[in-house]
Amino acid sequence: MINSEKEIINLFNDVEIATNKFSKLEKEILLKTKTIRIFRLILGLSQRNMAKKLGVKPVILSNLENENRKITPKILDDIFLFLVNEMNALDKNNISLSNVLEKFREFKIFSETGVKNKELLETSKKITRLELEEFAVSALKNSRRTEEEIIIKNLLLKNGINFVEQFPVLDSRVSRGGLLIADFFVQSGSSRIVIETSKITRTKGEAERQLSRLLAFKAYRIKKVFPYIISIAAIKSDLQSNSPDIGIIKEAFDLVLINDFEGLINAIKNALGVGFEPA
Repeated sequence: MINSEKEIINLFNDVEIATNKFSKLEKEILLKTKTIRIFRLILGLSQRNMAKKLGVKPVILSNLENENRKITPKILDDIFLFLVNEMNALDKNNISLSNVLEKFREFKIFSETGVKNKELLETSKKITRLELEEFAVSALKNSRRTEEEIIIKNLLLKNGINFVEQFPVLDSRVSRGGLLIADFFVQSGSSRIVIETSKITRTKGEAERQLSRLLAFKAYRIKKVFPYIISIAAIKSDLQSNSPDIGIIKEAFDLVLINDFEGLINAIKNALGVGFEPA
């Protein structure tokens, strides 16, 4: 099973060489079924979307990409013809490792075949990913302040740190309106910090824990717009620090504070440098 970016990088390089920089696709390449993942990421397709286009179940495509099952001649022919048509229509100059890695991170966070909550899964079948993102952004924008947000706001005010609440980040890839809302934004000189907060707990079920994936998704998108921004997540949680849900957040943020909101001020000062002065 391919789970790391290093494995994706190695596989991308292998496929690039085997296809002469993606200019020539031969059926034999797909016999190593893990290579299907690279072509899928190049096309920007999730496993569910590509499986739908092929007329197969997502679990079949997942097993092929993870080399957990042998490919049948019919499925091999179907995938080969599909990829030939799609790749021929693609501008090869737009194929890059960075784009493939971006899609890998996005689909890893919102793993459609790994969703355990039945209600969420049924909802995802009925509406598009874009609509789900718009719903999430709208909910964050219009929601009442959480207990965690109030704590952080009071800490920033108490320490004389100027900040912006519900900071809008423009990104046309996030929603039709291109608006993503960050919880807090702090700036000193040319240094910028974005602070996200949430409560991640095992006691409210799997749907609550999906918040960790949404939080990580926001961090990746904000970093895409502001590559040099410092991202901090302040989390209240009863999960272990090495749990998968916390791990997803740690991968996305520069710094993660768990049940340590008091340490946020020192983290901000350290991130902005010794000569910190509120903007």
